[in-house]
Amino acid sequence: MKSGKNDDSKLQIAAFNKIAKHWLLSAPVDEMSDEEATGAWLFLDLMESLSKGRKEELRQRMFERLEEIGSPDENGTITAKIDGTTVVKEKRTAKLPDPKVVEKLLMDAEMNISEAFDTKTSWEMNSSKVDFLVQGGKLSKEALDKSKKVSYALKIRPSGSMKSFLSEAKK
Repeated sequence: MKSGKNDDSKLQIAAFNKIAKHWLLSAPVDEMSDEEATGAWLFLDLMESLSKGRKEELRQRMFERLEEIGSPDENGTITAKIDGTTVVKEKRTAKLPDPKVVEKLLMDAEMNISEAFDTKTSWEMNSSKVDFLVQGGKLSKEALDKSKKVSYALKIRPSGSMKSFLSEAKK
């Protein structure tokens, strides 16, 4: 990454003036300055959070419209053409019934749960037992520490003026 000044106005100008040219999605990441990459991340993060709720609103609206204008098939799937685009509300049914409902039906019928369910044994690590084995010298703390999965989260805390800019983008 190229390094640059940590300046809010530079962040805003460098990263956000290229949005209209689809720069956020197409520019080579390795050619971005630190300011551009930081600004792009913040803007994309904002757009991702805004788009989730918006997409669900649009989904519900389209489902309602499909009920009004669409053609259902024998399976309950509804299809419509909107400006040449096929829009489908596809009915999907789970292969198995809800286990809680089955369990209640069995109890109501005074049947044993084993009539419909199998027992399943699984192992769950007990951290107290692992600690005991380490303290007793039976397991190596170093080997266990090396086996721990490590991951990293990127967190960017925008400055005051960047927060203002991003809140304006929400409007």
